[in-house]
Amino acid sequence: MTRRDKKIITPHTSEIMITGVQIYAAKGGLGWSNAHLAEVSGVSKPTIDRINRTPVTPKMLAENLASIEAALRAGSDTLRVEFIGEDGVRFIPKEAL
Repeated sequence: MTRRDKKIITPHTSEIMITGVQIYAAKGGLGWSNAHLAEVSGVSKPTIDRINRTPVTPKMLAENLASIEAALRAGSDTLRVEFIGEDGVRFIPKEAL
């Protein structure tokens, strides 16, 4: 599959995905740096840096955004992240699950 065949997510797509604001908040709440999020999600640090400057759903490959979302939802050793609406983030202690 070439890059041209891969699905691109933009702020104008009909699919609801997490936004730059949610990524920034979740990353901060977990105490993660851009470098750490890049490492755990498998998405490049320059892409993570660009997301931090985008309040809406960032224009990027859908698989990259899905990888970032999955890494943030998994959270840390003690917290799990839940995304709410277009701008909300909730942190749930893992022992409460």
